[in-house]
Amino acid sequence: MQLAKKCGIDYVHLITSPLKSGWESRFKNIGFDYGAYINLPTWFFGNEGKLCNGEFLYDNGRAFVQNDRWFFEKEGVIHSEDDLIIKYLTRHVENGDVFIRDDSRFPMPKVVRFMNNNGFTYYEYIHHRVLDNGLLPVLNRKINYLVASEVLTKKLHDIGYKVKFFPPKLLDYASAKSVVGVWRYLWSGHMGGYKNFEQVVRVFRECPGVMLDVYGGTLSEFESFNPPEKYPFYGTGRCCTI
Repeated sequence: MQLAKKCGIDYVHLITSPLKSGWESRFKNIGFDYGAYINLPTWFFGNEGKLCNGEFLYDNGRAFVQNDRWFFEKEGVIHSEDDLIIKYLTRHVENGDVFIRDDSRFPMPKVVRFMNNNGFTYYEYIHHRVLDNGLLPVLNRKINYLVASEVLTKKLHDIGYKVKFFPPKLLDYASAKSVVGVWRYLWSGHMGGYKNFEQVVRVFRECPGVMLDVYGGTLSEFESFNPPEKYPFYGTGRCCTI
């Protein structure tokens, strides 16, 4: 998002999971303030859903989770997240569009086939340590990947994957210098479960002489982890993920 903003490129963000009312304001509060954001379930059903017993209920259907993926039932027909993406893009895609799926953990073969059949430029983003967390078998050597780690990019390239290093940060400036020991670190990103910010807090509690600057998430999320007072929270205004 920040790269598109910097370059003045149109940016559309498709969201496949149902969201509670008011999600647009929450997105803006954590730094997503450029481009268009489309909640596909709301677009598909034509109205906002209400969360009830783990499902989102709509006027003409429902959304439910099965095997860690969202499915959408409308008029007796069940659709996958892939289906909603393809339905939307079929109506709204333009020549020259570039698509980046901000995940690689859950395969979307229908989306990949749609992109290939139509000759679209398509990437999937790798954020995770796929060489040692069990996710390597999920990757496909026919897909073009953008990788957040320069080291991981090289390792994946060496075993035959189509990868490009794509830094997850956009900075207005940067400088380099030699240091002996690192006494100040930076956390950047949301504080969802798999990010394991709780573990970060535990580790840094054992390092009283080390500082941690925190960017991303919301102040209430940050405070819920009861972090030491010396760790400043900067929100997302000064340092945002792409």
